[in-house]
This record gives sequence, C-alpha cells and structure tokens, in this order.
Amino acid sequence: MGVFVNGTNGGEIFGGASSAGLNITAHDILITDGGSIRTDTNGAGAAGPINISTANLQLTNGGQIQSSSRFGINFETGLPVDVPPSGHAGAISIEGLIGPAQSILIDGQKSGIFPDTVGPGAGGSVNILASAVTLQNGGTLSAATSGTAPSATGGTIVVKADTVSLNTGGTMTAMSTGAGAAGQITVQGVASSAQSVLIDGSGSGIFTDTHGTSAGGNISVNSNSGTLEKGGTL
Repeated sequence: MGVFVNGTNGGEIFGGASSAGLNITAHDILITDGGSIRTDTNGAGAAGPINISTANLQLTNGGQIQSSSRFGINFETGLPVDVPPSGHAGAISIEGLIGPAQSILIDGQKSGIFPDTVGPGAGGSVNILASAVTLQNGGTLSAATSGTAPSATGGTIVVKADTVSLNTGGTMTAMSTGAGAAGQITVQGVASSAQSVLIDGSGSGIFTDTHGTSAGGNISVNSNSGTLEKGGTL
C-alpha cells in the first residue's frame, strides 16, 4: 500500500485546544508538487504530533511535513493576524514498518520537514530512524525558532541512520532568529555509529545558527566515516 500526496492533508488549530495528531502507516509515501502533511497551531493549543511508519518516504518538488506554530489568518480581512500563537510545535517521528525505514529522500527546494515556532511556545522535534537518509538539491530538515520569548527554544533533530548523504544544497538546520536558543542536531547510526556521513557541495551542511542574543545549539555526529568535500560544511 502506498500514499501519494500532492495537495494538503492535515489540520490546523485556531483556538485554545491542541491540534489532533496524525498517524500514517504505508509501505511507500510520496509527497510532491507542493503537497504537505501538517498539524499546525495558530493559537494556545499545541500542534499535534506526526508519526509515520513506512519503508520508503520521498519528499520532492516542495513536498513538506510540518508540525509548527505559525501566524493565522483573519477570516474577515484575509490578512495574517498580528498576535503570534502561544502553542508549541509538535514532534515529527519517522521509522520503518518494523525497525528502521529503508530509505528517506528529501529532494528539491522547499522540500523538507519543519517543526518550527514563531511564538513563545517551544519548537518541535524531528526523530528519524532509517537505513539511509538523503537530502539533496536544497532539501532540508529544519527546526527553526523566530519566537518572541526565551521559552521559544528551537526544536531538536535526531537522525539515526547507517548512511547519511547531504549533497547539492541538502541541509540540516537548527536556527534561532528570536529570543529562544537554537536546538541541537544529532546524527548517528541505527544502533551505534553511522557507517558513513557524506556532505558534498557548496551549500550542503549541518548548521546550528543564531542571529540574535540567544545561544546556538550543539551538533553531534557519530560516524565510522565522515566526508566533507566541494564546499560541504559542518
């Protein structure tokens, strides 16, 4: 059984209650052409968690998975509201049907996984368990915070995979442009050390950045073999 998404599936919460979570189980999942699976919050409630069990996941051509806090829309004016949501972003977890997923591919600009936060609530987390993870052509794992309070800490990214490849602009990023500290990024193997981590090409890399007074996050990479080439950054 497979899942194909090129529209938008998911839910948003505008009031004080928490958004419902999503649990998806399928052998193959393709999210493409700007399609997304998301659980967002625009209010005081938390964004719901997203749990995906699959053998193969592909996010291409702008395909996204989101569990974020983000500004809502005023239904009367059609314009974004001025007050940021106070709810925190949700957790996004991806693994196999039994054990690790076989392959996770994030390919193309705007393709990625995003547990971001814009208000005082904390960012969400990304947890991936897979044999192989590839981010390329601008594909990203991003846990960003532009939150308005120190409580708006950025989310964490944990990738447990035997082979990890970031090339042609593929990135993992934990960034803060607000008052909260940036999150942490951990890359390791399914059981212990990864077999190999490749970061290849200008713009490809693993980053924890801060553009304000908040602290940057830590990066931990545990691999038997690590290669940075052609401008790759760690």
